Amino acid sequence: MKTIRLIVALVCGIAYPVVAQYPVKFSLEESIAKDPNLGRVPNQRIILFKDHSQGPTEREALVRKAGGETLRHLPSINALVAYFPDGIRAPLDAEPSIHEIVNDDYAELHFIGALAGCAGGESGSEVTNPCPANPGDVSDKEQPWGIQRVRASKAWEKTRGEGAKVCIIDTGIDLTHPDVAPNVRAGKDLSGSTTTTSDITDYVGHGTHVAGTIAAIDDDSGVVGVAPKANLYISKVFGKSGSTSLSAVIAGIEYCTEIEADVINMSLGSSRDNTAMHEAVKAAFHAGAAIIVSAGNSGGSVGFPGAYEEVLGIAASDDSDKIASFSSHGQEVDLIAPGVKVLSTVPTSKGSYAQYNGTSMAAPHVTGLAALVRSAFPNFNNTQVYTLLKETAAKIGLKNEEQGSGLPQACSALGFESAHQSSPHPARSGKPAPRPNPIYPKLSLPVVPAPMNSLQLRQIFGN
Repeated sequence: MKTIRLIVALVCGIAYPVVAQYPVKFSLEESIAKDPNLGRVPNQRIILFKDHSQGPTEREALVRKAGGETLRHLPSINALVAYFPDGIRAPLDAEPSIHEIVNDDYAELHFIGALAGCAGGESGSEVTNPCPANPGDVSDKEQPWGIQRVRASKAWEKTRGEGAKVCIIDTGIDLTHPDVAPNVRAGKDLSGSTTTTSDITDYVGHGTHVAGTIAAIDDDSGVVGVAPKANLYISKVFGKSGSTSLSAVIAGIEYCTEIEADVINMSLGSSRDNTAMHEAVKAAFHAGAAIIVSAGNSGGSVGFPGAYEEVLGIAASDDSDKIASFSSHGQEVDLIAPGVKVLSTVPTSKGSYAQYNGTSMAAPHVTGLAALVRSAFPNFNNTQVYTLLKETAAKIGLKNEEQGSGLPQACSALGFESAHQSSPHPARSGKPAPRPNPIYPKLSLPVVPAPMNSLQLRQIFGN
């Protein structure tokens, strides 16, 4: 491996009208630290049951007896969400059928808002990596600096994400935006506490921005995403603000599982662990999804679900390969990706393109890479996807708790065999390696002794 100096230029012009019409920052963490009750949806609880001995009707009767109203059922975790306007009047925790009652906490988006103007990437930094900086057949003008930094276009010689199903749990999407609409296959609005609709309109802008980084199409205008031919499924769990309930997020995870998503993006989180949320993440992981989650913008510890062992937690870097000042960090960080001055799509009514900061912007770079891997290697299970992305990442000179395994590189992930055959990374203390997924078949690629020369690699992978 040799050291190369990567100079990244983000070219700005009339094709990139950038707006600053979004809130500067969505954050509950400081307020929650002062008053923990602020982080909870008032009078709302998630009730988890021990088994399936009771049907929905019997469970709803228990809730009514305790002075509550059932809002929605969460079958993947054998639970329901209930609202108790005057508090729980009967001792529900004494009911033999109930396993646990937890608060329905708030979740927030992990972005800091739009930036005025269009500042390009500054001079790059040393990156130890075997991949060339060649951007392929896409112009630099269409390719934001983050897409270049993860070497996405070099992987497009093998795949552009064809066939991969990516489910985005977020604020929805702009179905009129020419860069992202062509890749949207379906979606559901789960942001209401009792109703489900097909209206996936993005009123905030965050979901459209995330979608553009993952899979904006290659059409010689606007921007292009990491996996420009991936199939997008929209799980809308935020309404018109940057916060929502964990129960809505869980319902969003269930939708992703129902459509058999290959990859799930969650650019959101909570400062508190929650049993119900963890159970939902476990269910999605064991159903086969690779789950990519932003680490958080607190500048402190990693939030949830980013800290869970079943996901990849993503920190944010800037265009000098330094950790972003706002990025959460810790031993739960698995990878780092571009999260500062990230140019992507926003609703056309707001100007079509904008630059955002946040670990929310870092996670979709990795989600797009995961989509490329699942497209190129459809027999991989989710643990193998995690392993491949981590073992082919480039160390960028940061502490392990800041960068995890490093900055993922698409060209390495799709061009070398050694990482495919190895076992998952050893667990870091505090975050064990995920358990293998029992649903997807195990890797069936030929085992080739190392070291391999270029001819052997071409014979196996067609490079």
